[in-house]
Amino acid sequence: MAKYNPEASLRDQNIVAGYKRAEVMVEVLNNCGDNLTRANVMKQAASLDMKPAMFRPGIKITTGPADYQPVKQLFLIQFNGQDWAPIGAVTSE
Repeated sequence: MAKYNPEASLRDQNIVAGYKRAEVMVEVLNNCGDNLTRANVMKQAASLDMKPAMFRPGIKITTGPADYQPVKQLFLIQFNGQDWAPIGAVTSE
């Protein structure tokens, strides 16, 4: 961030969200290879199984031909007076 976007706030959650979306899009395009047709892009987007770098450990992206919901795990956090702390482990659906 300091090198490429020094004006940005490190606390801006939109930056992280944008980075995560871009990382997924790079995965889709890499999976497409040289076949960048709409049909192939959609096929690759509907067959993801990856762990983006900025996701919490245990949370990944998976999609399928009839399953377009990419994130199926979650974790709870609670404010402990100073910071947000996780409560328990990552859970699925």
